Amino acid sequence: MRPSLQRATGLATVLRGVVAEMQQASKADIVSIFLYEEGTRRYFAPFAVGQPQESLLDSLTDMSEQLARYSNDAAQGKAPGDLGVHNYGSTVWLTVTRQRLVARDAPSSIDSTFIRRYQVQTTIGLPLMSGDRLLGLIYLNYRTRTNEPDDARVEALGRLADAAAGTIETALAAAERSALDGLGRLTSLLSEPAGDARTDLKELRRVLSIALADLLLASELDAAAIYQFAPHRTSLELVTAHAPVAAPVRVDRSAHTDWEAALSAAVAGVTSAADLHPIATYALGSTREPHGFLVVMSRDRLATVRRAPATDVLLRAGAELIGGALASQRLIDGLEHSNRLLGALGDMTSAMLRPGSSRKEVIESVVGHLTDASVPEFDFNFATVYLLDEQSDGVSVVRLAAGAATAAAIEAADSSAGPGHGTKRIPRWALEENRDLAADDVLVYVARMWRTVIVGPLPKGRRFGVDRGPRGAHQRRRDRARPGRPAR
Repeated sequence: MRPSLQRATGLATVLRGVVAEMQQASKADIVSIFLYEEGTRRYFAPFAVGQPQESLLDSLTDMSEQLARYSNDAAQGKAPGDLGVHNYGSTVWLTVTRQRLVARDAPSSIDSTFIRRYQVQTTIGLPLMSGDRLLGLIYLNYRTRTNEPDDARVEALGRLADAAAGTIETALAAAERSALDGLGRLTSLLSEPAGDARTDLKELRRVLSIALADLLLASELDAAAIYQFAPHRTSLELVTAHAPVAAPVRVDRSAHTDWEAALSAAVAGVTSAADLHPIATYALGSTREPHGFLVVMSRDRLATVRRAPATDVLLRAGAELIGGALASQRLIDGLEHSNRLLGALGDMTSAMLRPGSSRKEVIESVVGHLTDASVPEFDFNFATVYLLDEQSDGVSVVRLAAGAATAAAIEAADSSAGPGHGTKRIPRWALEENRDLAADDVLVYVARMWRTVIVGPLPKGRRFGVDRGPRGAHQRRRDRARPGRPAR
């Protein structure tokens, strides 16, 4: 049973009710409604019976183009003072004059592809007015003259449109209040201080899930998902979603596709089975380099053009707040990462400068830090430090060497790590000291050329540049690598 207009809630529900009630009262073959936003001079929220819903998008485009042409001419003083339907079309005439349009011979009165396509004989246009404010337009189109209203019925239909305008104004105000309330809740929820990255990543997902639920409630949309960029921005990863089907966990793109299009296509490929369609994608943070995207979905394919203006504001502001929450979390994570790395470097420096330490103890401390699993940047599978010297005959020699290995695949020997520290594994190539080096040994090249060297097979078609180190640097060199990666 259709709810009365007075009891209907939600802008879409109200507009569908208006169209149904006008169709029942007018007996028109095609009834359509278009709302109008005076501030932006934009038509939106099209609903109709008697014509394909998809055709409403073309109608919106035509109406917008006609109004833009009139506005441009009016700004240049070219628009006629006595505006007629034949000048810019019925939509512009209704929008500017705000009078009722009764065209009992529509084919001759209105030059429109719509009239010709649907063989319309009579068109009645009714402005939806609230005081001096134009809220939108209603069109009643008759393909035969059987149910064509007389003048008295046109007056009655005008009064019905006036009543509908009040209901629509109330629905727009309710959508604005809902958007403001939702934005207030989102602001309160997403502005709370975040904790440390390790404990609050899960909490952030929970908070963003709540934020999505609030966003959907206030916007009357059906589903949404938040994606953030993976490290190096090579893909998008799902943060959280509210949808009746599982959203894609990871989204990649081809070289010639932008991220919004790739995300919409990937989400649509999964959600179409549930009759959900991505209708908008919002950048989280800066549009030039966003942290990710918010994608919203609806079962209404035309929801993109049917949303109230306040709902658009809510979605954009919500995306900015969500982007801010992700940015804060990344900042905390980055600070913890920097602090952890600086702490590890400080520990290494302290060990190297410890008074009374021998050179052997210093380089052993260095390789120990380079294989420390608690610091991801230093968690190498093995590391070796060499102290080189040059004899009087120009031959380079290894005076001291230290190494550490944590991977079982590395050929190594066990050695005592000192009282209370168990044993440590030393790569076999770090066991030999006081040995001559061949002139083409990589260590000789590094020591003499002061260059960073990658040892190992190069991927086909790839070339690597080299970085020169500063002249006069310490003659201590590191050689570290992971299985499957070239040694450095």
